[in-house]
Amino acid sequence: QKSELTQSQTEKQKVESLVEQTKASLEERTIAWQEMRKARDEMDRQLAEALSTREQFKLQLETVHENLAVNTDEVTLTKQQLDESKKQFQELNQTAQSKDVQLKDLQERLSKEQ
Repeated sequence: QKSELTQSQTEKQKVESLVEQTKASLEERTIAWQEMRKARDEMDRQLAEALSTREQFKLQLETVHENLAVNTDEVTLTKQQLDESKKQFQELNQTAQSKDVQLKDLQERLSKEQ
């Protein structure tokens, strides 16, 4: 009977020891899981921040491209205006030369008539 009691106490101690080990293991796993969750949340936060920064850069790049397109259009327009101004100047110059020739002709006629 003593032997059975001792054996029963030994088994009870083994079970209690296993229960304690299981509790300790569970606490370690819980702590590890919480740390993993914190790390994952931090990674998610950093990813969201990186995506936000990427989106901002993308918008800035689009703005730069739009400004470049506008500037290119303005340069093209300015070149067209310059070409048109040159053409008008040449036409005016030709008209002025023609008027000069007409004026000389008239001056020659007047001097001949006098």
